[in-house]
Amino acid sequence: MIKIGVMGSLYFKYYVEDIQRAQTFEDVELVSYLTTDEMNYTAMAKKVETEHCQALVMGAGDYMRFSAYTKIPCYIVQPDLLDFLTLHNKIHDYEKMAVVFHHPEDMNFSILEASLNVRYQKFYYNDVVQLDELLRQLKQDGFTTIIGNNFCKTRAQQANFTSHYYYGQETITKAISNAIQVIRNLRQEELHNNEIHSILENNISGVISASGPMATINYINKTALNILRLQWEDLYQKPLSEFVAPELAKHVLNNSGVPLTEIQFNLCGVDVIGNIVPFELQDQKKSICLLFENTSRILKYETMIQQEVKRKSFSTHYTFHDIIGTSSVVKEGIARAKNFAQSKSTILINAETGAGKEVFAQSIHDYSPRKQYPFVAINCGSIPDALIESELFGYESGAFTGANAKGKRGLIELANHGTVFLDDIDSISLNFQAKLLRVIQEREIIHVGGSSTIPVDVRFIVATNRDLRKMVADGEFRNDLYYRLNVLRLHIPPLRERKEDIPALYEYYLQHFSTRIYKQIQPYFQQVFQPAFTHAYPGNIRELISVAERFVTLADTKRLTDKEYLKRQVTACLDIDEQYTQSGEHLNIPVYGNYNTDLQNAEQVVLEYYFKKHDGSMTSLAKQLGVSRATLYNKLRKL
Repeated sequence: MIKIGVMGSLYFKYYVEDIQRAQTFEDVELVSYLTTDEMNYTAMAKKVETEHCQALVMGAGDYMRFSAYTKIPCYIVQPDLLDFLTLHNKIHDYEKMAVVFHHPEDMNFSILEASLNVRYQKFYYNDVVQLDELLRQLKQDGFTTIIGNNFCKTRAQQANFTSHYYYGQETITKAISNAIQVIRNLRQEELHNNEIHSILENNISGVISASGPMATINYINKTALNILRLQWEDLYQKPLSEFVAPELAKHVLNNSGVPLTEIQFNLCGVDVIGNIVPFELQDQKKSICLLFENTSRILKYETMIQQEVKRKSFSTHYTFHDIIGTSSVVKEGIARAKNFAQSKSTILINAETGAGKEVFAQSIHDYSPRKQYPFVAINCGSIPDALIESELFGYESGAFTGANAKGKRGLIELANHGTVFLDDIDSISLNFQAKLLRVIQEREIIHVGGSSTIPVDVRFIVATNRDLRKMVADGEFRNDLYYRLNVLRLHIPPLRERKEDIPALYEYYLQHFSTRIYKQIQPYFQQVFQPAFTHAYPGNIRELISVAERFVTLADTKRLTDKEYLKRQVTACLDIDEQYTQSGEHLNIPVYGNYNTDLQNAEQVVLEYYFKKHDGSMTSLAKQLGVSRATLYNKLRKL
């Protein structure tokens, strides 16, 4: 049962009686307290507390006078626009009507004034002397009607004004309802505080709180007592400075407001690691909190926690839902990839640069039974030969100069039970190919500098943009590794083979970079982006994304209805190099009738052309060709 006191005039008392008769609130007891100018606030406060009221409802004036005498939550009743709307038919001349408020009461009448086409004239008073003087002035100025609280209404009647009370019963009902909610919120807060207390008491960290100029201990949880092997009375109400080192005690007593985090210190003769956090309570009393754990326990679990966190940090960002396209080649590719996902066999993805090899690899992992385990992506072309073995397999302590003294787990080991994605598999050396073959066959690794085998349960997905069969024929790739990798083969079509998907891809990425710009150009989208639909896209989807981002960034937002401007902007964003499209230098590329061989020869001739013409950095050449630096170096090394 909730008990609420309503404090105020006789009007409040009558309203409460009507509310009780109507049984408006279930499980709520209402008590009326009549206020007068001669009221003894101390006695009234004692009476309210004795009767166990959980909240009080009162006007602003009573709140100012009474709230200092009680700790019971008080809810202030404010006049409501509905009250004044109810009085509208009783006001015959708004020019001669005054609304009188007792500070700090006030209202914003702008909505009613606009709706009723009237003007409310507001006046204020602080005490009875000001009120009587205000009423005399209003009488002199020709006002005939007063709207105010009960006290104001009574004084106005005595001064021969027509007067109205501005509180209605509905307003009191709402105030009681709000007070009920306040009580329920307080109960919820109490439950919340109890939960916090329970959490603190059962926390794995020790917690000690101290406050005041001497940092007197006022709270110790059970964990702290267990760590320190002390009893409550050994610490409670004693200065914290007695139990810490002198330099730390100085910081505690100064209470500079700067927290000390992740520090090691001695507390009551026990080495601990933790935080010392200053804070301020609601009464502005400076306090300090120590949160700590036993050093030996932290050191024991540190390595295990770090390894587990690192292992779980390998996750996927893409699923099959992120692959945009309705073309038959895309649908077939997704269907095949989903079928592959359910097996344990190695998958070989063959696709051009930028076609989405890793998107498919992540989607396969997410669709597989291994989805809850790590997905580790490794770009073989970006890791030097001297480091790739230690990175993938890990190493023992002291395996080589500069090695971590504790050794290191390799990426394949961290991916245990999950998926390892090896991109640019064609870039690894023949020497490392032999070692990788053994891992894929035996599902076990040996740390660099180690001698024992470590079993691993991983699924391999490898990717390349080159013809591995051609590399095998040229002696650049081991045939036994090729056949071990080429179990399940997935070809991702380049963008030029799925041109019907290009409009949908542009719509998606334009919205991704700027929904506002896309919505404005949507009526002309098909027309202005027509040049982009027929572009060759040597950089595939990666190039398309760059074009979409470039368009959104450079587009003049004031010209988004100018179709000709938009079309020119699209053409400019495609970044077609006129030097080559117009001059049209012809290269002598022999054709022998074998498609793969002819394609390899053509690539070599074109690459030689660019290399001879280019006199800048390898980075800019790689960017111009739309390939990674590692891929470019590998290609140039083979020339």
